[in-house]
Amino acid sequence: MSFQKPLTSVPAAQQAGLLETLPQPELVIGQQLSGYVEDPDVLGQIQTGLTNFVESGQLWAMIGGFILGYMFAGLRRG
Repeated sequence: MSFQKPLTSVPAAQQAGLLETLPQPELVIGQQLSGYVEDPDVLGQIQTGLTNFVESGQLWAMIGGFILGYMFAGLRRG
């Protein structure tokens, strides 16, 4: 079993023959997406975001928006 090192540049991908089947913009986007991960604790980030969402009052604003939207939709159907 042999492991290949990851491609680090567009010329390396051209040399490997990948750009014939994969357009260059997609290759560049793939390289950007596979970059450095600052904090791998995804569930912790979600928990922090939801806690901030509730503590800042945005949850109540969203619920109020749903209620007002439902009321306005009822008036339009009227």
